[in-house]
Amino acid sequence: MFKGLIAALSALFVTLFSPQSSNTQAKNYFYYDRPDHIIIHLDVGETGSGGVTGGDTYGIKKYFLQGEIALDNGCIVKASDIDNQIEITDKRFLDISVDLVAPCTSRTLQIKGQKIEHNIVQINGKKYESTKKIPFGPLILHNKVQNEKVIISIEPIDHQKSMEEDATKKLTFKLVATNGEQIDPARVQKIRIRTLDAQKLMLQKDDGALVESIELSAVSFGSFTVCSFNRSGDAKIRIEATLEAPLVPLQVSSDFVVHINSPAFVKKEVRIVAPQSITPFDVYKIEYKILENGQIADPKDFEKVEFFIAYGLFVEGDQTYSKLIKNTSTGVLYIQSRSGTTLCKIDAKVVWKNGKETTTEVAIPVTEAPSNQISLSYIKTDVVNGAQYHSTYKVRVSGDVRDKRVKIDVVMPKILYPQVYYSGFLTGKIDRENPYVYYEGIKYSGIWDALPQEKPQSYSGRLYNQIYTYFSTDKFDLSEVREGVDKLIILPNKYNTDSQILGEWDILLATQNALRLKERSPIEENNLSFVIGDASRYNPIDATIEYITLDQPNGIYALDGNNSVEFSIIYNPFLVGKDIFISVKSLDTPRYGNSFKRTLTATGLEYKKEFPCDKSVCGWRTTITLQGVENSRLTYSKIEFNCEGKNAQYSVRSSYDMARYGCNRVDERNLLSPRTDEKGYLFVCVYPKGKMEVDPDTNATTITYDGSVSCSFDIAEEFAY
Repeated sequence: MFKGLIAALSALFVTLFSPQSSNTQAKNYFYYDRPDHIIIHLDVGETGSGGVTGGDTYGIKKYFLQGEIALDNGCIVKASDIDNQIEITDKRFLDISVDLVAPCTSRTLQIKGQKIEHNIVQINGKKYESTKKIPFGPLILHNKVQNEKVIISIEPIDHQKSMEEDATKKLTFKLVATNGEQIDPARVQKIRIRTLDAQKLMLQKDDGALVESIELSAVSFGSFTVCSFNRSGDAKIRIEATLEAPLVPLQVSSDFVVHINSPAFVKKEVRIVAPQSITPFDVYKIEYKILENGQIADPKDFEKVEFFIAYGLFVEGDQTYSKLIKNTSTGVLYIQSRSGTTLCKIDAKVVWKNGKETTTEVAIPVTEAPSNQISLSYIKTDVVNGAQYHSTYKVRVSGDVRDKRVKIDVVMPKILYPQVYYSGFLTGKIDRENPYVYYEGIKYSGIWDALPQEKPQSYSGRLYNQIYTYFSTDKFDLSEVREGVDKLIILPNKYNTDSQILGEWDILLATQNALRLKERSPIEENNLSFVIGDASRYNPIDATIEYITLDQPNGIYALDGNNSVEFSIIYNPFLVGKDIFISVKSLDTPRYGNSFKRTLTATGLEYKKEFPCDKSVCGWRTTITLQGVENSRLTYSKIEFNCEGKNAQYSVRSSYDMARYGCNRVDERNLLSPRTDEKGYLFVCVYPKGKMEVDPDTNATTITYDGSVSCSFDIAEEFAY
């Protein structure tokens, strides 16, 4: 009997959830009972309570479900029954209530989470409990009412998908069911035809007027005319239809691409006349010419000329720039290279009126650089095994190099209270004062202008010699430093660029007042910028420690015949968007080195790019994911954005600002710079321009809205520098 009881209890603890079959998943669906509320009918699998009893011995199972729900078509979930754990014991089928932020029609949704099995066993009066978590989903569920499929076919009258510039073309459209039958026109509530490339292609009304969109009703077959401009390339047309359906109208759309052929060939080029070589910090003149078929181009033919410089600066008067915009066909620029580099690169781009671009690049050698200078250049980032990123850099050492080796170290700033830091990151607190990195250029957003007596002092680091070399600062509690783990990296600033002290220093002893360093410094210096840290970073999402590593574990690399070497930094997806500090120092004597701040990147980002709006204001949420690594998101990362509104204004906001303001219009200076949260979310608010129309019969006034915003996003640096 005892063995039978033990066997029964063991079976109770090891029961696994059976995977859902395709027949089971077919029973899962959702439907709307209100425009802003849905019910999910979900098969959660076997959840029998089971249990055994015998004397004062018994066993009980309880099951719980917790998860998250994501809808398509930009619909945003406000709350659901499974935001928190709900008990599902002895419930095979579950109806889940979901509230939406606003009325929104979705065709599909995704549900995922975890089923939790809680076991309680009492043996001889002693109670034992265990919990087992098993992933649930992800499952894709369909709108029970929206499963009807309608196809919009689009075909040019001439059966040609291309057209010439400044020409017209007639196209037909037809709404058909999957069986090929034409949709009853009486079911069609509205059809909207619009161009997605208004600079290349517009719609032409019967009276000859050019518009971006046309609306029709009660038709399932018809035609329309498009008119091209003098800009070649692909232009997209979109037809959107709303049809009558039970409870919720059915919405379908289709795109058609028209190719606009290029006109007769015209050779367009940018010529830059530059010195054969330059020296650091000296100012040099370069000349440029914009040519068409070898002749000076008419400025009316192009919109602007953009110049970009790498490893140097453009000089205009007493100001310096990394980018200049000109609007003349010929001109003169003045450049100045930086130290510690062997090349100064200039890129020029002409944006022509037809939307095309002409580019050129000039690389100017930088000679007579100071002895023993170390430069760093980025090469590429790859994904390895679909799980990790490898970013490759190239180091070059100039000057008299005797020991053909360099020591490379990579650290992330030491964060003593990670949860406080990530909270401060999301709320913008560390934007105002960064307690982790101390160097030139920390941006205080002007808040200290009113409190100059409290403005933090920069450059607090001091390097001095006694029996040993010591480092001190009043900005950091040095007793928190771990000898043999944390490293000190001295960074260049406007006061100190001496290669004898830049780079990494090993720490022998840490006290509250000073760090004793392993190497001896040849000089003493004040006003130093610095960072203290190691190769680890806390990941609050998975409650784990992430590490950054080098492809050479000991960090020692041999230089080639050109005194160069490539190396790779290896890291997990969570670290994308986080700043690192790279130290490169030679193994020569006397010591010399350099240090660099870089932001870890990915091979690319994926996100929603188009944000349409047919109301006075629309709020969109986009999830930024990492290219090349499955199920990975760009989290806790600052974002650069480039948005263009079509008949609309916009605001890009963080989840913190959405919680504070929603999409209400506020002074943009009150908003944080955009950043993703722990789920990789970013928000775009769209404010279309209203069009007022007056009914001539009733004098009733209506305002319609039709606008959209197109955005691209990229990773921005984590710490201002």
